[in-house]
Amino acid sequence: MRSLSLLLAAVLGTGVASGCWHASASPTMAHLALVPKTASFVIAIDADALRRTRWWTQVVTPAFDAFWMTAPQRGELSGKCGLEPMRDIHWVMIAIDATGAATHSAVLVNGAWDHAKIEACARALGGAPQAQPDGLTLYKGDLYVGWPAADTLAAGWGADARPFLTEIQRHAPSVLANDAVARQVAHIEDGAALWMAGGLEQTTITPLHAVELDEGLHTVGMFAQLRITDDALAGEGAVELGSPADATRLSAAWGAKLALGRLVLPALAGVATTSAGATAQASVHVDRAALDGLAQMFDAAMVSPHGAPPAPDGS
Repeated sequence: MRSLSLLLAAVLGTGVASGCWHASASPTMAHLALVPKTASFVIAIDADALRRTRWWTQVVTPAFDAFWMTAPQRGELSGKCGLEPMRDIHWVMIAIDATGAATHSAVLVNGAWDHAKIEACARALGGAPQAQPDGLTLYKGDLYVGWPAADTLAAGWGADARPFLTEIQRHAPSVLANDAVARQVAHIEDGAALWMAGGLEQTTITPLHAVELDEGLHTVGMFAQLRITDDALAGEGAVELGSPADATRLSAAWGAKLALGRLVLPALAGVATTSAGATAQASVHVDRAALDGLAQMFDAAMVSPHGAPPAPDGS
């Protein structure tokens, strides 16, 4: 059961299914139909897009092995269940509802599997999945899983996650009906390997409010996206602000530059203002040489929590 828990944990970070409905194999706007209107923020990862680049073997796979599931654990999962997360996962979407006193989240994972295959795997690994009255399934470790599409699971930990998961399961009105989120999602382009978008006015996610806490800014929403190839990384992002005056404070707060090896990025590329508000915009383009430097830094910094190799003196 540990291997299946690790598989689900890896993608979580963090009639149930319609047997004739399948999500397509990239996290596009169509998949936001699976995210309920109550979500205030969405983060998406296109595993297939990353898998087509050298970064999948050079960075993603080593990180997965180091921090989530070792190669032997993946071998056990493959041998007993026919599942291989580094092959089978197509995309991951994290939906966050942070509009209330408590933050709720769920992770939607699209892959080469279905409800029956995951449940059979759990039993093959010694687990005892428990069907719940609300259509969810309870797995070991207080992990609740639902199936909003035949090849897409939605998961979250603890009883507090159940209402949000139930909304996803019953195909509640889409997050695209949430104007605060839809306005930011509209900036996301097809082909982005990683993206995030959402409203911030009513969000209680502390990291997203760091600028507000430090500078007293009125942030309305934000988006960011990255396109990744073997030779370059390019992306854009913007923070929508409540007033032009906020833009001045943001310029002061973010006016510094970040230097990382050969990589030098302006933290704030520009500010566009209107009578109603302002938008702080940033963009980045990193060439092959800088990416190679970042990969080398990653290799040097990689420390596996599964246990570091012994020192030469045996300590």
